[in-house]
Amino acid sequence: VLRDARPVDLSWKVTGAERVAIDNGIGDVTSRSSCQVSIRTDSLLTLTATSPFGVMSSATLQFEVSKQKPRIAYFRASKTLLHDRAPVTLSWWVSSDAARVTITGIGTVPNTGSRTVSPGFDTTYHLMATSAFDFSSFAHVCVTVSKDPPRIEFFHATPALAAINSPVTLAWKVTGAQEIVVDPGIGNVPASGSC
Repeated sequence: VLRDARPVDLSWKVTGAERVAIDNGIGDVTSRSSCQVSIRTDSLLTLTATSPFGVMSSATLQFEVSKQKPRIAYFRASKTLLHDRAPVTLSWWVSSDAARVTITGIGTVPNTGSRTVSPGFDTTYHLMATSAFDFSSFAHVCVTVSKDPPRIEFFHATPALAAINSPVTLAWKVTGAQEIVVDPGIGNVPASGSC
């Protein structure tokens, strides 16, 4: 049983043959006594030796590849519910027999590591770990954004009653907002303040 994707060394000794060939795409090996092959699926290789008079003999080798899937020890997010736009760190650990590890939205990643993401909406990240023989394991983590609306703690003017063209002071405090705008004419303001 093959446990990894390293090439397999084949060797043979044939006497009395005019032509020697191996199937499965290897072809004529009359002038050789060894070769390397890469095997990715269960395979049966047949070496056929043909005498000058057309008499053939053959020998076979059977290879079985490992069906074991890579092990995903963990795949997690530093936060799964977001109340602000602060980045989230995804981290994972996958066994060394994984030939390829991918995460949706990120791409190919090392077997062990972390990445920072900043989702703006509910997002499910899928991790797929694939062996050299294309057997895969899967894991996922969901990151949900808060659906709570911003809270306006207060917004008032001093004085509450003012004559036309008299100045007033506005004061406010807001929590849970990404952007705060006072209209007309004032524009973007901090979460709390006055003007």
